[in-house]
Amino acid sequence: MADASPGGVGFDTTLPASTGVAAVGVAAAAARRDHVHPSAVTYAGGNTTEATTTSTTAVDLITVSALTIAAATPIHIVTVGRKTSGAAAGAGLGIKLNTTVVSEADTVAALLILTGNDQAETGGVCAVIPPRVTSYLRTGCAFYNLYTTASIDSGTQPACGDNNDAPTASITDFVIRGISGNALVTLGSDELNVYTLATS
Repeated sequence: MADASPGGVGFDTTLPASTGVAAVGVAAAAARRDHVHPSAVTYAGGNTTEATTTSTTAVDLITVSALTIAAATPIHIVTVGRKTSGAAAGAGLGIKLNTTVVSEADTVAALLILTGNDQAETGGVCAVIPPRVTSYLRTGCAFYNLYTTASIDSGTQPACGDNNDAPTASITDFVIRGISGNALVTLGSDELNVYTLATS
């Protein structure tokens, strides 16, 4: 039993059953606190093989294929990116859904921006793309952290709709795109994982 503050009310910290039923605590309030819905997030697919590029035009880096994500289903993704030193040039990641580039990789405003300083950098990003329904096709948002040798930065970027409307067709391929600002700088991306979120 754990001591839940305030008031020191004990509650059961064991995981809920696969049915999503909360673990039973010693008080009704305790049961509310440890209630979770494990079925609200579903793993759709992933690609955990790093891909790199030195291309100064945007290219496909990592693909998760064989998906079946309906337009009404929200999408959540996480991935990481890095760049090497070699030149005072930035790098960036973008998103393609099926064959549609919804947020192109560039070095100014993209899913994840690595700075134009001549240094190695790494960053992580998570993004949410809401249901893709008529009149709401440019609504995704990404949250990122960027780590350099001298600082830590964080912020938000568009994740869907920077360049084109998101397709309303079922998503079968989720693609991370990349670009380097200089051929002497290597951009890498890895650990792309795609999840869907329940709507009821």
